[in-house]
Amino acid sequence: MTNLEHALTQTADVSAYPDLGAETRSRFETLLRAIITDDDYTPTVTSDGDGFIVQWMADRRYLYVEVYSDGEWALFETADDGSIVINEAGDGLPNLDRVRERITALTAHVTAVLASRDAPR
Repeated sequence: MTNLEHALTQTADVSAYPDLGAETRSRFETLLRAIITDDDYTPTVTSDGDGFIVQWMADRRYLYVEVYSDGEWALFETADDGSIVINEAGDGLPNLDRVRERITALTAHVTAVLASRDAPR
């Protein structure tokens, strides 16, 4: 199963609980199709009852994009020390290039951490 298929399956599972509407789910799935690749760290899809959330967690780093049922979105990211480095919101969908850039950076971070753990000492 690809990362995108994984995320879309989770979206279907999540949407069975809070009824966020077909339009919200459609916007969220558009976002997923535009930002998720198999070269990235695998995402998780959840909901807080107000919208769909796609998130990536790696140690203390955390990146999520939420698409709300009221037509808004949010992008949130933390650094290794847990401090907030990005906290943005708006209407419609976020800048997809910016989201892809943040996913790529997080994936590169995870790859580097794993490589340093596996390096001979």
